[in-house]
Amino acid sequence: MGQPHGGEVDGMEATRAFERLTDSLRAVLRDGRVAALFLFFLLSHSVLDSPRADPDMFARVAVGRLVERDGGVSHTDPFAYTPKLDRWVDHEWLSGVVFWNVARTSGDSGLLILALICMAGSLVFVAAAQRKLAPTGAPVRTWLFACLLPLPWLWRSIVRSQVFTYLLLPVFLLAMADYRKRRDPRVLVPLPFLMLFWANAHGGFVTGLGLLGLFALVAAFDGWKFAAPVWLAAAGCVAATLITPYGIEYWRYLAGALTMQRAAITEWGPLVRTPLLAVWVALVVAVWIAGLVRSRFRFPPEMILLPSVALLFAVRSGRLSAAFLMTVAVYGIGPVSRLIRSSDSSTRTSSESGKSTLPESWRRAAAVCAMIALVPLSFPVARLASDPESRRLDYAAYPVGAIEWLRENRPTGNVLVGFAEGSYALWRLYPQFLISIDGRYEEVYPQETVDLVAAAVDPDSPDHESAFEQVRPDYIVAKTSGARAVDPDGYGPEWRVVYVDGGFAVLEPEPGSESADSNPEAGDALPGPASAPADVRYIWDPLF
Repeated sequence: MGQPHGGEVDGMEATRAFERLTDSLRAVLRDGRVAALFLFFLLSHSVLDSPRADPDMFARVAVGRLVERDGGVSHTDPFAYTPKLDRWVDHEWLSGVVFWNVARTSGDSGLLILALICMAGSLVFVAAAQRKLAPTGAPVRTWLFACLLPLPWLWRSIVRSQVFTYLLLPVFLLAMADYRKRRDPRVLVPLPFLMLFWANAHGGFVTGLGLLGLFALVAAFDGWKFAAPVWLAAAGCVAATLITPYGIEYWRYLAGALTMQRAAITEWGPLVRTPLLAVWVALVVAVWIAGLVRSRFRFPPEMILLPSVALLFAVRSGRLSAAFLMTVAVYGIGPVSRLIRSSDSSTRTSSESGKSTLPESWRRAAAVCAMIALVPLSFPVARLASDPESRRLDYAAYPVGAIEWLRENRPTGNVLVGFAEGSYALWRLYPQFLISIDGRYEEVYPQETVDLVAAAVDPDSPDHESAFEQVRPDYIVAKTSGARAVDPDGYGPEWRVVYVDGGFAVLEPEPGSESADSNPEAGDALPGPASAPADVRYIWDPLF
């Protein structure tokens, strides 16, 4: 047999080089953190496609500005004129400081980038925690996608204080998983310091504290040497929650806030109120439980207890389904891996014999295609990074023109505004105007005020007349379009429309009317309603 020619040798070398390259790509793709990267680019499309400014974000930014101006938190609300709680406990004040500093320095693009950074961190930490507990050959990529793919809603509304909970909860999961694997107490040391930030940034810190507390309880089954560092870390985290501007009063406030009913807010309702998410969660639960049953529950107790408790809370409140999906993504990988290996005998046999169930050429081609797919998936993020001004938040749901006209044409007064628009009005109008309500809900307003303003702003409410008389605004900002629009004429003959655009109207009393007499600053008669101003001041430029 003759020796191969030069061309054949070159071809064989090229083939071997290609095989080495694709084998390296396959090794990379098996890493759950690379799966998290794929997830990040997929979910970023949802976030960056017409990114919405969150209704509560503006109040958070206003609080951050107030803290900077006053040098500390305020214990009485300065923004609303309606009845309020005697004591304002703002459990998200530190989020406001972060958001304000991002908004004032980088505007919309900075807030978008902050949301993407939090999303990337959350996905990477979940993948890293999963990797700590995943047995050899576990379907880390498939399970990670199954658990985290339905979560774009966590970051789609830019930007909420909850992003810090969805970022720090995976860090706590990672620390617990790493401690279970390596039994090194040093991995628990950062947790109290992270809890110090978390407790001042968002009330969701109770989720991380609760899971860590459950882990501390079941750690006792492994003996005191294993459990003691977990107990110390949990105690440190509890102590950190007391280092807030409110001390022990913070926990009294949380006890009421966590148990109050929020029937009118869909995301706080039972999981079944979001059917598609409920079905997805049910499928994940079915696979996880099947894995536990097949393996006869032979896992460390936290791998069963933590997802189970998180699931109970998720069923009660759809908002908490994200915490369950992150938790089961980490602690469910063992049972799911056992289920797949025990139920697929052909896969098991192939694995034991070292043979692949698919041709190597197919696997190599799939690896190349997967890496190539990363390029177009990364385009939205790459564009934002290279040109931050290319993306703006969508303010279509807010009375941008109406508020701008009001603050440019009227000197002061009390403004009746709806729940969803109140936060934006607060940010743009204070201290020139005070507002009736905003999304801070249990922080500032008793339920009676929430119901009162809801009836006052809706002319079709059976309690409208009495509520409107109690609220007695100087101006009204009312919706004129959309599913929940109100008829400006419903407020009575003495009220005139002084501004109107495609979505909102501004009303004030007719000069000489009883309502106008209560506000000497009301304007003179107008030939007709004004329209949207040609220019609107920079959204993140406050009046205070």
